[in-house]
Amino acid sequence: MQLLQSLIHNFKQPSFGIGRAYYPLRILGYAYGILLLVLQGNSRGFDSNIYLLIGVFLIYPHVCFLVYKFSGSSRFIELSFLIIDTFWAGMFIGIMSFAVFPTIMYIVMTWTGNIGVRGIRQCLYGIVATIVGIGVSSFLKPITFEPDSSLLIELICCGLVTVYALYFGYTAYLSTIYQKKLRKEIEAEKKRSEELLLNILPYETAAELKNKGYVDAQTYGLVTVMFTDFKDFTKVSERMSAQELVLEIDKIYREFDRIIGKHGIEKIKTIGDAYMCAGGLPKSNQTHAADVVAAAIDILGFIHQEIDARKRLNLPYFEIRIGIHTGPLVAGVVGIKKFSYDIWGDAVNIASRMESSSEAGKINISETTYQLIKDRYACRHRGKITAKNKGEIDMYFVE
Repeated sequence: MQLLQSLIHNFKQPSFGIGRAYYPLRILGYAYGILLLVLQGNSRGFDSNIYLLIGVFLIYPHVCFLVYKFSGSSRFIELSFLIIDTFWAGMFIGIMSFAVFPTIMYIVMTWTGNIGVRGIRQCLYGIVATIVGIGVSSFLKPITFEPDSSLLIELICCGLVTVYALYFGYTAYLSTIYQKKLRKEIEAEKKRSEELLLNILPYETAAELKNKGYVDAQTYGLVTVMFTDFKDFTKVSERMSAQELVLEIDKIYREFDRIIGKHGIEKIKTIGDAYMCAGGLPKSNQTHAADVVAAAIDILGFIHQEIDARKRLNLPYFEIRIGIHTGPLVAGVVGIKKFSYDIWGDAVNIASRMESSSEAGKINISETTYQLIKDRYACRHRGKITAKNKGEIDMYFVE
């Protein structure tokens, strides 16, 4: 039952490939074969062998197409049928007593079809099948050599070869168009895949993954890490519907992505309402601390605008805390499914503590970051603040 359902499913699917393209060509070739056999019978007399071959030529093209459809447009099936075509050509040549024009016609049609689809090897299979067909025909009718044929048969053969050549050329033209279209689709899919990969990984990391199949972990001496988090996220989110919450978070994170992209900062990940990014990787630079602080100021400005707009509409809003720290860390790609670019190290932990020790609407930075940006940004020393699992740490608010 499962096999039957599979066959029916395959049959309902639109056919494609060489089996579909050769169907009208195969009908044409076998129809001309029938015509030549009839003319041969009229001139030299009919016998059971001619009737047998005419019967085969009547049904064989349609059997090929039906089997091809039921197979789900199997290339193996169609290549097999191309070889069988050359076998019937051999039978035809033997029955026609090697009449020159019909022999040349069927050799050109069947051998050309084989070589055009799969090259010399397929053509060699076809030549062997033709010889076998001639041999089998000898069991039906003694092999005789009568190369001459009537003028009408010769004209029909010339006409058929011409029509076949034109149609074969047209089929090749359609195949070329299809291949161009397929190449464009492949290029478009490749571009989309690369864009998707670049949404997950930094450009340099994505390039390394494509070239090597894996990514080497990198150790960085100084990287500036930023965490953001929404104050009272659970309480505020309870005042929103699920759809409103997702839309608002998406709007905010999209703007965060735009801002850090403008400052050349790499987004690492989001975890719930926490947003994490880093400057100074995957390409090291000397401005990462200033870049991250500049991005934090822009993010804070955007959040203030968002708060003002939602207050005017009497809608719930999110206040944000920002924490920044600079230090050494390790970066790399982890996982097989849903793999991601991630960072590890004490610098990440301290940056997280900077965020949790910050206040709503403030940018809290560590001593290390402060020393790198103090000449560009005004900061207020908060003193030594106790951070979870880190003891007392000098912290600064960026004014």
